[in-house]
Amino acid sequence: MTSTATVLGLAIMSILGHVPADAAQFKIYGKFADKLTSSRNDPIVDVENGFFDGTVEIDDTNPTNGFNVTGWSVQVFSSTGRNILTFRSEYPDPQFETGSVSISNFSDSSLIKFDFAFDDRRLPQSSIGTNSLNLFLNQPNFIGNITPESYFDEFRKPYYVPQEYAPYYAINVVDGYVKKVPEPLTIIGTLVAGAIGWSMKRRQKCQSN
Repeated sequence: MTSTATVLGLAIMSILGHVPADAAQFKIYGKFADKLTSSRNDPIVDVENGFFDGTVEIDDTNPTNGFNVTGWSVQVFSSTGRNILTFRSEYPDPQFETGSVSISNFSDSSLIKFDFAFDDRRLPQSSIGTNSLNLFLNQPNFIGNITPESYFDEFRKPYYVPQEYAPYYAINVVDGYVKKVPEPLTIIGTLVAGAIGWSMKRRQKCQSN
């Protein structure tokens, strides 16, 4: 009965129409350490015991051909849940804010690096800076647990302050993962198959009675 329900569910999905999966979505989540790894010039920091959460979309998961990232949005939060920074594929004003993501895939691991840079000179005391989130995974192909080598860092340099006085800090990632999000079509197919199985079981019970 279960096999029949599954087959019927797939048949109904094919009747409704086939939607090609041109992009795969991945869930990214991790936690920061309770203290900074390094810092200088007393930066204002509230990421200790914080976390990050977001998604990345790619249209090719084959490591031999590389990864073509079509979009990403990963937010950094404080321990109280306040949004500190968002790594995203599109920024409101690319003239002053830019972002990028790069992926290095190896035989036994992967590295994902998110970058955010700002260069705002619209005000007399405006500043430049960069933020990076470097995630090392224990598996290739863009999935796996995030290892302790991972870290987040921030650098800021006001225009009116010499380079040596620029605040900077880095903090390790103590836990986290990257996993593939099930495609909506797969979820629908599972629900359809389950509904058909329940209907067939109920019908068989009624016939028995």
